[in-house]
Amino acid sequence: MKLIEILGNSAFSCGDVRSTQWKKVNSRLGLNEYDGDGVEWEDEDTGWKQTLVSINVPFSHTTDTPGPRVYKAADLYHRSLMSVIQEKIANARDSKLFHYEPYELRWHPPHLDDEVPIYGDLYTCPAFHEAHSKLQELPREC
Repeated sequence: MKLIEILGNSAFSCGDVRSTQWKKVNSRLGLNEYDGDGVEWEDEDTGWKQTLVSINVPFSHTTDTPGPRVYKAADLYHRSLMSVIQEKIANARDSKLFHYEPYELRWHPPHLDDEVPIYGDLYTCPAFHEAHSKLQELPREC
């Protein structure tokens, strides 16, 4: 709908985008380079951490230098799951949308006799179901 809104706007001109080098734009966007004001986006106060991800790439014995080589792939920005949960529960706006109960999502593909579980969010995973069951089995607080 946003695209239709843009294209239908009287101020939009096809000529403005016709000469754009879209492959170059796509390539630039895919570089994964930080091009900001020198301040990294992660906020250490909220628990964000930066970890360099390295991968071993094997090279065939037919190459000039066979064997594995380590490549620095990218920086991975992450935070602990507990810090995310604590932040969401503490925020009144977000806590309304937080799933406190597990949910089982299943799909029955036409080529199978049985349904298969679908996992996509924390509250649909087996670990969440198990933790919830254990919590429910605890003695009640007085």
